[in-house]
Amino acid sequence: MRNLHKPRGKGYSLRMKTPDVLVGAINPWTGEPFRKTMNVGLKTRSYAEAVRIRDIRLGQLRQLEADALQAEGRKNIGKIIDLSRESAREWRELRAEEGDRYDLILTDQLEKAASQAAD
Repeated sequence: MRNLHKPRGKGYSLRMKTPDVLVGAINPWTGEPFRKTMNVGLKTRSYAEAVRIRDIRLGQLRQLEADALQAEGRKNIGKIIDLSRESAREWRELRAEEGDRYDLILTDQLEKAASQAAD
């Protein structure tokens, strides 16, 4: 699968070119600056789990990219993935209307947002 790498006998990792706007910015997963290419360990040997975690990491990366673009002065870019109580409700309604089509996108994040909003 695209961007997934698995050395012999080891777990999967996400390898890709870092978006230009993020090169040099601090990586929230490691605390170090982003380089031109990134390699993030997914800590799993299961292909299905690796694909799910990869999709989540790509979504988080796109959110970081959008926030960085917004910080540069582009107004309507940021908050692509808003995990507030209202957005969790909207996603649930969308899932109810569309069926399982959007089920795998952000299910874990939605559950976290809903539990945080309930607390």
